[in-house]
Amino acid sequence: MAQGINDLESAQRSVLGLADAVVQDIAGKPVRLGDLWQDRSVVFVFVRHFG
Repeated sequence: MAQGINDLESAQRSVLGLADAVVQDIAGKPVRLGDLWQDRSVVFVFVRHFG
């Protein structure tokens, strides 16, 4: 059980570390990731473009 708690804490730290990352929205406008989950739950899908 302790390992599960450590995994959860590690995941939470990772997510908080992403809060200040800036990405582009669909219109190309910069958006801070943390602003997206400030008021609601979100699901992120990262798509990598090869080409």
